[in-house]
Amino acid sequence: MSKLSNFLTFIACIMLAFACQSEGSNGGGAASIFKQPLTSDESSQDYDIEKNKWGFLDQKGEVAIKQKYDDVQNFSEGFAAVRIKDKWAYIDKEGRQLTDFKFAGAYPFRQGIAKVSNSERQSGLINTKGAFVLKMEYTELDDFSEGKASYLEGQRYGYINEKGEQLIPPKFEKAYAFQNGFAIVKDADKYGLIDTSGEYRIRPKFERLRLAANGVYKARNNGLYGYVDEVGKELIPLSFPFLSNVNEGIFVASVDDKKQLMNLKGEKLGDTHDDIWYINEDMYAHKSDGKHGILDKNGQVLLSAKYELLNPFSDGLAAFQSDEKWGYLSLQLEEAISAQYYLAWPFIDGQARVASEEGICIIDKNKKYILKGGYYDIRDYAEGRARFKRMDY
Repeated sequence: MSKLSNFLTFIACIMLAFACQSEGSNGGGAASIFKQPLTSDESSQDYDIEKNKWGFLDQKGEVAIKQKYDDVQNFSEGFAAVRIKDKWAYIDKEGRQLTDFKFAGAYPFRQGIAKVSNSERQSGLINTKGAFVLKMEYTELDDFSEGKASYLEGQRYGYINEKGEQLIPPKFEKAYAFQNGFAIVKDADKYGLIDTSGEYRIRPKFERLRLAANGVYKARNNGLYGYVDEVGKELIPLSFPFLSNVNEGIFVASVDDKKQLMNLKGEKLGDTHDDIWYINEDMYAHKSDGKHGILDKNGQVLLSAKYELLNPFSDGLAAFQSDEKWGYLSLQLEEAISAQYYLAWPFIDGQARVASEEGICIIDKNKKYILKGGYYDIRDYAEGRARFKRMDY
């Protein structure tokens, strides 16, 4: 089989995976994005030694860090976690090691600290010098947010600061990250809201509770959703089978098996559609009769439904699919880049990944190829570096 045929098969697999991706859940605590072997004896069953190694490209498409890692993660605050066999370490943007390869799990740096774990699944924290801030002795430790992280002690969750000092004693069935000075917690199988002192602002009474916007929480009881404020006052009755997050006071609700734009006054905005979702820049995609178009925040049609798929705006452009090929729309809703790619990812800092017969390539907003040719697997840029590996067929 030719290299081109093999690559097109590879692209088809990527397209299937891409189509199956979900937005995921915002239910609370962060989950590991790294493989974590249980023990050194069992680790050979829990990691892959890649034939095609990973490295990093710079924004000119040139190799910044050579391919030698079995797995890598994006750069965050100047460092990236990289894996060889079953151990993770951190490197800087020049490929210099911050730590030895000694961790079973390694998480991104946030506000100068990163969570790490050992093969017994115990977690701790290191700083940007690679030194331990907290030893790996916590059975379960969430990411830090607003200077606090939930941790498990016995069967209950509490909160500590970055020095390991207890801020809120372990008294909750589950505890999630602080956002805007409040945290969602679970007790007696119900969800409520606490402040930074651990006092309830909303006592546990909801089946589900999640932040929908600053000061607005999406709550569920009896299978139906509504919105409440930070003290539990009802803003929108719990009467909808579906509610989206809130953007500038606007949200999407299910009404009679259709989707409807509404505001927090309970007013309906525009007509119903088969589906509606937020695509940034105060615009919403709508689906009608199997095609997709764009609405403004008042529900008025800006672009009639004519595309097979529409993705959110990023860096001033939104990917669209037409006749099974992908291109990009401008904020003026003009086809800035015509449909010509097998796949198109979001623009970030003026660059985007696309899939063509040349392979996975990188283009700029003028459709100029920054990287073209060679069968690469390339990921989005983060802090001026993109993960890549050469694909040999």
